[in-house]
Order: sequence, then C-alpha cells, then structure tokens
Amino acid sequence: MSELIDQLKQQAHLWQGREQVAPGRQGIATGYPELDRQLSGQGWPRGALTEILLAGPGIGELRLVVPMLQQLTESGQTVVWISPPYTPYAPALARAGIVLDNLVVVRCQDAKDQLWSLEQALRNPACALVMGWPTQLRQADTRRLQLAAEAGGGTGILFRSAANSLNSSPAHLRLLLSAAAGSLHVELLKQRGSFAQASLTLPLGTLETLVEPDQASVSNIIQGPWQTGKPLAGSNPSHSSPSAT
Repeated sequence: MSELIDQLKQQAHLWQGREQVAPGRQGIATGYPELDRQLSGQGWPRGALTEILLAGPGIGELRLVVPMLQQLTESGQTVVWISPPYTPYAPALARAGIVLDNLVVVRCQDAKDQLWSLEQALRNPACALVMGWPTQLRQADTRRLQLAAEAGGGTGILFRSAANSLNSSPAHLRLLLSAAAGSLHVELLKQRGSFAQASLTLPLGTLETLVEPDQASVSNIIQGPWQTGKPLAGSNPSHSSPSAT
C-alpha cells in the first residue's frame, strides 16, 4: 500500500494538503516567470486539461498563451482552436512570432460538435495544444476531456465563463482571470497535487489585437457538423473552408 501511495504522490494524483508537489512531467513555460513559479510543473501542464475562467472574451486572455503558441508552432507542432468566439487575425499572429501553417481553426455547428471535436483533437498525439471555447459543458464532459488529454499527451485549454468558478471541475489546472489597467489579474483556483492558491498580476505589454471579429484570416479552417465516429484528422475536403488572408 505504501508503494502505491508513494507512486500517486510522485505523479501528483494524490491531494496532499498544503504540500507543493512537482509532477514528473514538466510543463510548457508560460512566458511569465512569476506565473511559472506558481505552477507545479513550472508551466502549462502537458497531458492535462486547463480551465481559464473569465467574465467574457477580449480581456487579454489570448496574450496569456501567446508565448506557448510561439514555442509550439515554431517547433513545427500543431495548435488547434475549436469554436473561438472570434476569427484569429493572421497578420497580427504572424507578427507575434506564431507560425500560421501550424494553426488549425475548427468551426462547430453546436455543443455536440464542440465536445466531439475537442475530445478527438485532445486524443490525437499530433495536436500539441488544443484550445476550446465550449458553449455547454457538463462535469462529466470535462472529465472526458481530461482523460482525452491524458491519452493524447498534449495540452488542453478551455476558455469558460467565470460563473463556472463556483463549480468543481476535474480539470488539472484552473485559473480565474480579470482585467486590470494594462494588466491581467490571475487567480490560481486549483492545480492537481497542491492545495496552495495564489494570485498575481501580469503585465500585458503592447501586443496588438490578435483577432478580427468580422473577417476570416486563417486559411486552415475546418467547418462542422461532423459525422460521429469519423476522425477529425482525416477530415473530408468538403468540410474545409479556406478563406482569404
């Protein structure tokens, strides 16, 4: 029994009160050293699901993940956006150092499509990062997505309403964001393997707007709806909708 407990502690699967336990798998640097110091894996967790909770889109939440987007796309890894409430603006993303050829945007018809697309992408080892903006998500659905991220080994990030901060979640990491003057206030609500909570304020800098609400700007756009059971990676060409940059 003691060997099992030691193993669970090492893998950060066992809650240990106020003890901070670094999981064996290191995370992806956030680009914000003060935030990395608060995270048990010294960055965004791999093979796990993160929830970023906020009152509404457009408070600077994308700037929080830009350093990770730069790192992953520059190394040739695929980043998938699923049902973002805006269209990524290609020129600004490119100027931020993000390789557009490694970005895929998936447009879904409904909540069922969103859940299926998220699960398929998270389970696919070819997807290093999957970012989703689900409109509806039950706790059981979040559990499915957490298990999918563990199976695929990539990083999953869900952008959800701050109202969900009152509910429990099986996600590995939960952050609550709020806007501050030229900055972003981050409250650490939960991370696996640690009871410790923290809050910090991160400067956003002068990075330009990364999204364009009306004009499609990234050519790698895949349109739903999906036929259940058909893999996302081998999407039918009729589902692709290239748009002008």
